[in-house]
This record gives sequence, structure tokens and C-alpha cells, in this order.
Amino acid sequence: MVMADGRPAGRSPLRFFALVFALAIPFWLLEPLTEDLSAVLPMRLPTSAAMFVCPFVAALILTRTDAHPRSARRLLRHSVSRQGIDRRRWYLPALLIMPALMFLSYVVARAVGDPMPAPRFDLTSALVALVLFGVAGVMEEVGWMGYLGGVLQERYTALGAATLLGVVWAVWHIVPYAQAGHSVQWITWQCVLTVALRVTIFWLYNNNAGNVLLASLFHASINVSDALYPVDGSAYNPVISGAVIVLAATVIAFLWGADTLTRFRWSPSRPTPAPASESTSAETFP
Repeated sequence: MVMADGRPAGRSPLRFFALVFALAIPFWLLEPLTEDLSAVLPMRLPTSAAMFVCPFVAALILTRTDAHPRSARRLLRHSVSRQGIDRRRWYLPALLIMPALMFLSYVVARAVGDPMPAPRFDLTSALVALVLFGVAGVMEEVGWMGYLGGVLQERYTALGAATLLGVVWAVWHIVPYAQAGHSVQWITWQCVLTVALRVTIFWLYNNNAGNVLLASLFHASINVSDALYPVDGSAYNPVISGAVIVLAATVIAFLWGADTLTRFRWSPSRPTPAPASESTSAETFP
């Protein structure tokens, strides 16, 4: 028995998390041998950042193992489909929330006296970041949300599922952050804001019937915004950005409700869009 998005009954979050971390180990071990490549990567990312393929690979392996072979293709189609997007206007928050939050972070940083360079937009850097992080965002979210987004919400509230996945997502990034030479304070605040960003991703996902494409677009916008802020990723401060992003996630959880992140407090009652795991019908393969 599998769902229309390729989700078999009994999908195990723990197995998925374990496989994602296991697949990342070779990238972490190879980083010291390829550290010179970081100089040419956006934001001087460590080459271990290429582990973005791990959630994608883990999802395909487990989907093919646990279900009919065609379920992997079904999962991929579901992850790039526009189906379920409630209204086209949802593309706007998916693409613009993160740039807006980074702009607000810049304003706050200037207000508290942080030395900040004047913003400069470079089209070439933006296009490179868009392609690189667009691909990375899709590949990660096929796993994080395409494989697990609905499953976790069968066990937890939307906010609980987002927090759990956000913590795992943050911990998974700690080794690359350390390899990039960041301080403990930097890593701590980056992990905090990572959890808050996952809350926003679940908000987009749940309000659009479990659409993974919007999650991928938002994920890409996170990395593109960071890479360009305010000049090719210079002066990025996760302490200030973290405070702004956590505040935004708190507002979302308050306004749309922790249970589903879909019931806006002051809107007329309307049907709640169901996550993919609830809204897609079951299908049996021979």
C-alpha cells in the first residue's frame, strides 16, 4: 500500500534520519582534502556542503526499498508538481519572505551599530547562487518534506513536527559549519534560526496541501539571500538574523496556530488544506 505521492505506510523517520547522516559522513571526511575549493564557492562554503544530495538519495533508497519501484518516480513528480498550491499568491511568500527578513536584519544591524557595508547586487553572483541553491533546495526538500513532511504530522502537531525536523536539519549542518571555521556562538544561533526557518517551510507546505515545490523555492531563497547579504555573503550575522527569523516564525505560529499552521486567527472559516499524507488517496499496486 502506498500513497499517491509515493508514501508507503509505516515510513520511519528514524531510518530516514540515520541514512541521511550516514550518507553525509563521506562528505565530512573529504572536506579536509578539498578545502582549497571553498575559496571559489559562494559564501566560502565548505565542499562538504555538497551533502545536500543526501536527503534526496535517502528518500529514493527508502522509497524503492519500502514500496513499489514506481513509488520513487511518484515521489519525484509530487515534489516538483504545482498541484495543491492554494493560490498563485503563495509564490510571493515562498520567494520574498527570506529576502525581506534579511533586509530587516540589515536595518537592525545598522541600527545597533554593527559595521555593515553598503549593499551591492551583482547579477552574475545572483544567477550562480540561484542555480546552485535552487538545485540544492529541491534535492533536500524531496527528502525533508516530500518524504517526511506528512508522515511527521501523523505523529505530532505541525509545530512539533517542524521543530523536530528543524532540530535534525540544524544538527546535520553542524559539521560543515565547524569546517567553515565558524565560532560556537555563530553555529548556535545559526542552528536556532534553522529551526525557525523549518517552521516557515511547514507553514507553506501545510497551507498548500503538502506542496513540496513551495518548500523548495523557500529553501532556495534562504541560501540565495544569505549568499548575497549584503555583498556576496559578507557581514552575515546569525545572532541578529536569528532574532529576526525566530520572531517571524513565532508570529506565524501564533497567527496560524501550532496544531496545523493553517487556521488564521481572524479569517472567515474555510476548509483547512490537508498535508499530502492526508489529502492524497491510497493506491495499491499488484
